[in-house]
Amino acid sequence: MSYKTTAEVWLESYKQKDFVKMHELSQLSWKSKEQNSIKKIEDMFSGLELVSFDFLKEEKHTYCFVTLEYMVKFRFNKKLKKGIIRFNLVCEKEAYVTSFNGTWGVNPISALDLREI
Repeated sequence: MSYKTTAEVWLESYKQKDFVKMHELSQLSWKSKEQNSIKKIEDMFSGLELVSFDFLKEEKHTYCFVTLEYMVKFRFNKKLKKGIIRFNLVCEKEAYVTSFNGTWGVNPISALDLREI
């Protein structure tokens, strides 16, 4: 799966509150060091209701590290708001081993970078 597809399936899973799928699509290294990582994702992302997302831009840092930005609409305290979410994806064949033949995963900590506009 490409990094952009991984990101968009992860965001769609966020919209659906499918924390298990978000976990599956998260970075291998992050998952390997976090105890109860599915619960951690739920704790981090259950406070906002993601309504929609549209791709804005990408920054390719290396063959296995990219940053993507999306315009998002979300509900917080029953109010509809707009923002920009920016997050990193890393391609790894196993935890802490980057490889262009690996699997792209969203770094969930970086996905907390949501700025209201």
